[in-house]
Amino acid sequence: MHDLQDLVKLWPLLVLIVNGALGWLFWSAKKHFASRETVVELRGRLNCLDDEADKRLDKIERELAVLASRLEAMPTKESVHRLEVAISRMEGDIQGLASALDIRTKGIERGLHLLLKCQLEPEK
Repeated sequence: MHDLQDLVKLWPLLVLIVNGALGWLFWSAKKHFASRETVVELRGRLNCLDDEADKRLDKIERELAVLASRLEAMPTKESVHRLEVAISRMEGDIQGLASALDIRTKGIERGLHLLLKCQLEPEK
């Protein structure tokens, strides 16, 4: 019984210590955890950033689709090679035609020269 009487005498001191410990615990929790207002504000910022990221992602996806369609429209390596071969053949044909045209042009020039010579010379 004696211990119980001592506890009753110390009761106000124990209440003060327990209240102080609880106060310190709540103060520490308030400093450690975010308030509701802060959480709401941060959620708003996060939603805004999320919307911006979605817009950027949509833009990138559209640009990627455009690039993919352009890539599909580009000629393949084989078709470019076939074009190079065809152009080389055409160059050879054009050179052959140019030399034939040169020969014919020289023949026409000789004929014109003879015609002019005949026209300019008096008849005998």
